[in-house]
Amino acid sequence: MQARMTNPAMLVPDAMEALQALGAAIGKGGVPSRTINLVLMRASQINGCSTCLVGHARSARNDDETDDRLVALEGWRDAPFYTDAERAALALTESVTRLSDRSDPVPDAIWDGAANHYDELALGTLVLAIANINVWNRLNVATRQIADPPPTCGQGVDPYEQTLALRVVGAGLGRTGSYSGVGRARRRSCTDASATTRSVRPMAMVAGRHGEMVEQLADRIVGELVPDDPPVAPCAHRACCSEEA
Repeated sequence: MQARMTNPAMLVPDAMEALQALGAAIGKGGVPSRTINLVLMRASQINGCSTCLVGHARSARNDDETDDRLVALEGWRDAPFYTDAERAALALTESVTRLSDRSDPVPDAIWDGAANHYDELALGTLVLAIANINVWNRLNVATRQIADPPPTCGQGVDPYEQTLALRVVGAGLGRTGSYSGVGRARRRSCTDASATTRSVRPMAMVAGRHGEMVEQLADRIVGELVPDDPPVAPCAHRACCSEEA
C-alpha cells in the first residue's frame, strides 16, 4: 500500500502549524482527554480513516483507556462502559460528522443533551475537536495515507523512553488528531533505556515533520531529564531504528 501523495498538511506552508495551534487550544478547553480520544475515534470510524483510528487507539491506551471501551465504541449506545457525559459527546460527534443532506443534522435534543453536561467553553471545545478530526480524516482518506504498523522492536518500548517520546509527540502535535507519528516514533525505539537520547530526537522530528520548535523541545527534554545518557550503537533492529523507517 502506498499513499497517493504526502499529506497536504505537511506540504502547504504554515498549514501544520495552524492545525497544531488549533489542537493545542482544544487541549486547554476543559474536556477530559479520554472523552476527546473517544470523540476523535468515533468520527474516524464514521469517516473510515484508519490512520487516525490506529493513532488514536494508541493515544487512548496511553491515557489508560480500556480495551472494552475502545472495542465497543461503535456500539456505544448499547454498551455499559461510558458515562452520560461521554454518551452526549459521542451523540454530538455523530451528528456533526454526518451533516450532509439532512435538514436538521444537529437536532436540539442532541445539542441540549451535550449542553446539559458541558459548559459553553467545554461545548465549544467539543465542536472544535469534532471539526478538527473531520479535517484530518478528510486529508488522510482523500490522499490514502497509510496507518502505521505496531512497534516491532524486541519486546516493545521501554516505559520510561515511551513517556519521553509521547511528551515530545504530544507537544509537537498539540493533540490535533494526527498521532500517526507515534507509530513511527515507537518503531525507532528498542527495549534498552539507554537508547532514549538517540530515539527521542527522531520521534520529535517525525511528530513535527519540519517543525524546528519540536526539535528544540526534544533537545530540552533530553537535556533536562537524561543528561548523562551515553551514546549507543545502532540497535540490531535496523528496520526499526533507521532514519528511513
